[in-house]
Amino acid sequence: MAVADKKQDKPKVAEQKDSGKQTKVIVAAKKIELQLPTLSLEMGPDFVMKLVLMGLLALIFVFALIIFTRANFSTSDAVDFSRLQYNLPKLWGLWFMVFALVFSLAIALSVLHGFKASRLQAGFPLILLFLIAAVAGVMFPSYSLAFYAFAISVGIASIAASLEQQLTLKSIWAITSKALFALLVLSLVFSYAKFSSNKDGYFNQMLGSVAGVVPDLVSSSTGSIGQQALNLCADAVDSVNVTREVVIGAISKSNIAAAVESTGNILYTGLPSSTKEAIVDSMYQSSINQTVVLAAKLKSNMAGQMRNITLGSTLSKSDIASKLTPTEIRKVLDKVPAFAQVQDAFPAIAALTIMSLITILNLFLHVFATVFAWALSKVI
Repeated sequence: MAVADKKQDKPKVAEQKDSGKQTKVIVAAKKIELQLPTLSLEMGPDFVMKLVLMGLLALIFVFALIIFTRANFSTSDAVDFSRLQYNLPKLWGLWFMVFALVFSLAIALSVLHGFKASRLQAGFPLILLFLIAAVAGVMFPSYSLAFYAFAISVGIASIAASLEQQLTLKSIWAITSKALFALLVLSLVFSYAKFSSNKDGYFNQMLGSVAGVVPDLVSSSTGSIGQQALNLCADAVDSVNVTREVVIGAISKSNIAAAVESTGNILYTGLPSSTKEAIVDSMYQSSINQTVVLAAKLKSNMAGQMRNITLGSTLSKSDIASKLTPTEIRKVLDKVPAFAQVQDAFPAIAALTIMSLITILNLFLHVFATVFAWALSKVI
């Protein structure tokens, strides 16, 4: 619709006196034109079909939001390391996979609604879905920001489709790319806002989860490493070969003779030298043999006892958990110069973590939404 504001003013006359003379100055009238973009809404069979598509889109979108709540995602999942074994399987769980399919179908229906629609009509899904997200956000407050992101991204798909002349795989791929890029940007912005609203709370929750995980890691890893070290020591003890030559090199016959002489036994000191030498020689040979046998037994017993020691159970009963609290962790981190900067940037780091997960999700949504839209375009 073009609106032209034509203002025909009568020429204005100004009088100026100069040296007793009167001069007339004529000011020409100005013509002002204002052009506004045209917004048209055509009624007919196509309009009825668009209404049907929008109603179906609203139904599918509501269904997608309900399924998303059943996937049981929460913002704290990104900072709770103590529940990683429970949180990660959610990404390939049944409810999340069903959500990905239903949400992709919603994007496909939005593309079909926006194709060959006027600009005004293509914007209807964005308004309708935003209102649905607002109502659903009241029912599920913790998911409200996610609902708004979903609504805006699906609505953008309709607006982007209205700018295309024909629907091909290439054009549909480009349309869904714009919608999912909007979802990616919104996930970053909304996640940052969510974490910034309670930065200290989420950060303390992360420290608490670390305090719960580290003791188990330390206990299990230290026990495993210590067990391997003991086994290596036991193998080293087993590898030692205590032979007669080794014992003879350590104990000499003169040492035995000196030990016997030091007792001052009258019976021994009164014996002839040859007899003394024979006694010392006999005691020496017996000591060598007994030392070799005893060393072998001690070696075997020591290696066996070293292998039977279980460090894991010993460390699990230690006071690691009682000493490694969030407060103690913070005391240690406070001594790190860059810790303050990391804490200030925590909302951005957590938001980037969520955005990286959304990036992986977008790969699947992109393919599913493109295939659904292309297949429906051949049917509808």
